[in-house]
Amino acid sequence: MFPKGKRIPLILAVIALFWFSLYTYSPIFTVYIHQFSSTQIAGTIIASYGFVQMCLRIPIGILSDKIKNRKLFISIGLVASMISALGLVLLPASGFALVFRGLAGVTAATWVPFSILYSSYYDKEQATRAIGMANAFNFGGQMVATLFGGYLADWTGSYAPPFFLAAGAAAVGLVLGFFLKEQEKEDFPGRPVRVTELLSVAKEPMLLIASGLMILVQFCSFATVYGFTPTFAKANVNATSSNLAIMTTLITLPAIFAAPLSAKIAKKLGGFDKTMLIVYSISVMYCVAVPFVRSLIVYYILQLVYGFGRGMATSLLMSAAILKIDPAKRATAMGFFQAIYGIGMTLGPQIVGLFGKSAAGETNLPGLTVGFFFVAVTQIAGAVLAMTLLRKHLNMEN
Repeated sequence: MFPKGKRIPLILAVIALFWFSLYTYSPIFTVYIHQFSSTQIAGTIIASYGFVQMCLRIPIGILSDKIKNRKLFISIGLVASMISALGLVLLPASGFALVFRGLAGVTAATWVPFSILYSSYYDKEQATRAIGMANAFNFGGQMVATLFGGYLADWTGSYAPPFFLAAGAAAVGLVLGFFLKEQEKEDFPGRPVRVTELLSVAKEPMLLIASGLMILVQFCSFATVYGFTPTFAKANVNATSSNLAIMTTLITLPAIFAAPLSAKIAKKLGGFDKTMLIVYSISVMYCVAVPFVRSLIVYYILQLVYGFGRGMATSLLMSAAILKIDPAKRATAMGFFQAIYGIGMTLGPQIVGLFGKSAAGETNLPGLTVGFFFVAVTQIAGAVLAMTLLRKHLNMEN
């Protein structure tokens, strides 16, 4: 089943633990930092995760390619995750939270060499299967983490245990990672970017358009789902930690099904441009509805629908980004794409946090509502851009 002589089950276990350690406290994170931070500062803390990824993803890819040691970066990432989780729970103050949440971004940035090492275990013709398997354990680790972390917080009556569990998962992953095998292989799929290649692919209009649209997708996701939707759920329906865990899971779960179906759905709907119009329309509906929901079940439904749309958008824009790129440079283009959309991950929570700023230091729900409306406007802009730029530059067979 697996390539001979390769430790595929081991690295898949490390992948699951890697993402588990980042998402165990995700459902309760916004509510937790609101205990010691204003809404504006909370937005900055949340944004630090994406900002660090945006800055480090490409340099880490280039450096790991140069020194030919992927395991080193995997270890660094897991150590950063462990320190991040422990720091967040043991030093509950805004300044420390900003630093330690940024460390979680360091972990996420090391996913580049991690995925490269995993891909190197397979021959080129098995690249699609390899990526599919890695993503399955990626999403699986996230879903188990969010559910387990949320219920653990409810069961113990404290926000602290999910952070300790995250640190423990990172520690176990670090130990298992020592037994991974480094591959001395230069032609494996998914080789990280080189500077000259990056400059050449960055001129491709379709890559720039797809990256710009993905910035807007991530802007919405990190301003709402991974930002301040839990704040509204807590205030409007008194959502518990386990409720928030289910809400987070319902964002991730549909993505597993949306990704393989996205191309077929786009074809039936008449193309990527029309499909992205629907996706952005779902985002607009979500942003406008969340502040006014007074039913937990409705929150669940909104998360499920938005999660499917977000999964569709991610898959379609990834495909569009490399559609007109030479096959030999597609890995480079994907590295550029993943680094650029960190802009949205950074700006989304920061801007909405500004809207939620209160002179008294408390959460300003009317201000956050305006912030969500602002995010809805950005999604309308995304719909317009999708219907114009995508339609102009993207030639696909329907």
